[in-house]
Amino acid sequence: MTNPNPELVLGRYRVGARLAAGAVGTVAAAVDEETGRDVVVKFFDGADDNFSAWVREMRLVMRLRHPNIPACLNAGHDADWDMHVLVFERALGGSLRRALAGGRRFTRAEGRRVLTDVAAALVHSHTHGVVHRDIKPENILARARTGEPPWLLADFGAGRFLAPGATLTAPAGSLHYMAPEVMLGGSAATSDQFSLGMVGLELLHGGLMDPRGRAALRLRSVDAGGLDGALARLLDPDPTRRFPAIEVAAAALAEDARAIDVTATQDGRLLALVGAEVLSRGRDADGLEQVAHVPGAREFLNVCGEEAAVLAAADRTLALSPFARVIGPAAPARTCMVDVEARTFWVIEGADLWARGFDGGGARTGVELPSSWRTGRTFGARVAPGRVVLGVRGSEVLVLAGRGASGPWARTITAPGRLYELRRARGGVAGLFGTDELAVAAQVGGDGLGRVCVRGQAVDSVRAEPLGHEVVLTSLVGDLASVRADSGAETQR
Repeated sequence: MTNPNPELVLGRYRVGARLAAGAVGTVAAAVDEETGRDVVVKFFDGADDNFSAWVREMRLVMRLRHPNIPACLNAGHDADWDMHVLVFERALGGSLRRALAGGRRFTRAEGRRVLTDVAAALVHSHTHGVVHRDIKPENILARARTGEPPWLLADFGAGRFLAPGATLTAPAGSLHYMAPEVMLGGSAATSDQFSLGMVGLELLHGGLMDPRGRAALRLRSVDAGGLDGALARLLDPDPTRRFPAIEVAAAALAEDARAIDVTATQDGRLLALVGAEVLSRGRDADGLEQVAHVPGAREFLNVCGEEAAVLAAADRTLALSPFARVIGPAAPARTCMVDVEARTFWVIEGADLWARGFDGGGARTGVELPSSWRTGRTFGARVAPGRVVLGVRGSEVLVLAGRGASGPWARTITAPGRLYELRRARGGVAGLFGTDELAVAAQVGGDGLGRVCVRGQAVDSVRAEPLGHEVVLTSLVGDLASVRADSGAETQR
């Protein structure tokens, strides 16, 4: 920033010390001579296209008015400086990065407050069609006192308007906080969730961790409730396994948050259970839609990719396709899955697997379940008429089960690793197994496991989908070295 030393900027703001500089401009402290208010002035002086950058950011910030976003107070071209400028309210407490660099350590409650304040800002911006794309401690500001709430989300310079269902193909943001899909050239609103999770990781665990460390943390916490479970879901490399929208993430981060469950259906809808509310977002939807209000709702019982989501409630079982309809009585505790066509609940009771009919009857299969099945999240999917595959996250044993003329039966299958996920697609069911170092996928059919595919990366950083008699293993993680500057074509409003 070259200072021609005029009296004021835009006729009223007396400029002081430089606070920061970036690719498109310089930020300086200033005082509003008319009100005496502390402000900051952003000068667009750092790029050949500074006019378009100024117009783009001005369009974004002028529509955002929220307690957790610094208000844009003025905009214009200053003839003396020969620069376009934006004027914002000043957060006097400095950035979260400044607090961390000064040795400030955050308790879980304090870290949660940072995350909920930023999430509230993102709820507002996403509602107005604006994605931030550069969430990091440098852009999170303390309004009044260093290291203390309330916290503001600043600098929408990398932000964009984004139409529902659209993606941004040009990478943007800071590498260490960037969602994996951004590195692969396809970011969307859910990419802000990942960056928020990275900030939470730094606050609550003292550092960002490499992908292997993050995978290990997620494998430990993916089924946990509370703050750990919310952080694990924010950090999922698969955007479809994160929260359906930032509003759900904000609810999960709240101090009094109830358990939140999510699933996805074959048509691309993402669903969330928040208390008694079932919320849905379609593939190209503008926002969340309330599908049902179900008092006593507990959890989804289907794997991702089914035609309809199956919901367990206190007094009934429902299918959501997309509207709620009752399909059976209440599912027993520890139900692995519901075979709707066979009208059967597959249930773990102690060390036994039971098939319990919708009519109240039931029978034990006689299969010997491993001790690892007594805890952990259960999965199940229908793999053939009258046959299902069942599993527990973290176990190396699957169970193939069914109901025949002589009653229910089951047999165990040795899995090629610890179970992470079962996923359905039109081609069938795929199982994803492994650790934070190895991913193994296999097609699961009525006779057991089919062809196996192996990849030397963390199990949570891939997606396994069935295709005919095989399984496709897709990497969700891009290469940092391939990320370019934010200068490509974009799909946006």
